[in-house]
Amino acid sequence: MSIAGWLPVDWPKCILPLALRDEKGGYVPIGTGFLLAHPFGGRSFNCLVTAKHVIMKDDGQLRNDVFIVANKKTMGIDALQLSVLSHSGIVWKAHAEKDVGIIPIPVIPKIHDLKRLSSDLVEDFSNVREGDEIFFLGFPLSLGATPSRVTPIVRGGMVAMKNEDETFLIDANVFPGNSGSPVFFKPCPFTSGPTGLKLGQIRPPKLIGIVTSYLPYEEVAVSPQTGRARASFQENSGLASVLSMRFIREVLTSSDFQTMLQEILDKEKTTQSPIDQTSPSAPKS
Repeated sequence: MSIAGWLPVDWPKCILPLALRDEKGGYVPIGTGFLLAHPFGGRSFNCLVTAKHVIMKDDGQLRNDVFIVANKKTMGIDALQLSVLSHSGIVWKAHAEKDVGIIPIPVIPKIHDLKRLSSDLVEDFSNVREGDEIFFLGFPLSLGATPSRVTPIVRGGMVAMKNEDETFLIDANVFPGNSGSPVFFKPCPFTSGPTGLKLGQIRPPKLIGIVTSYLPYEEVAVSPQTGRARASFQENSGLASVLSMRFIREVLTSSDFQTMLQEILDKEKTTQSPIDQTSPSAPKS
């Protein structure tokens, strides 16, 4: 059963491409990030969340060639290089084991046409069930970016399998560029109970995880004469790996991340100049 107009109108404004600059001066998305509100010390910080492999090399060093691209309220886009963003004690904090990286970023409401997802939208892994319909927003296959505007692509699917480590698989068309895409419950008018499905209050969209990769399927061509493998071909299996919100919470509540936020607050007191700027309001579910 479909529901007309189920996508909250401001949510695409919470999604940002992580992009490389091309030879013509444009920007080509290679990954996706999303803004999440994080309350700390009486403030609400704008935290950019993405997959760690999008912004970091295999040796753990930050990629200097990646830009965060945001729409301006007037025509045009604003691009901020990752290496420039990491300054004055504001740095990316990555999960020690999982593919997640987070950084607080400045947002200027008078300039940037951005919103952020409210922290009360986060859903616990225990409420995710196999068969739940989901949707995600991102920038697959370098789509969604023009010289004057960036717009995420919306795609859908379903929860295919839950894992004991609080990760899960989705049955969905995920492609390069979707790494870092936020995954949400799709609104649903049914609830499941002991007696089966029941029509009732519509379940609102909730943030349940972050896309890290699709699962490839490999097929090997074997020589009929020698019986040896001659070539292999990889295809998208139609399944993708998703980390639950637990791992994002673990970064946000880590001592390193909270120490960084406290240092930002302390610096603001001495400079009387907010590093994080006033945040836009969170979209409502």
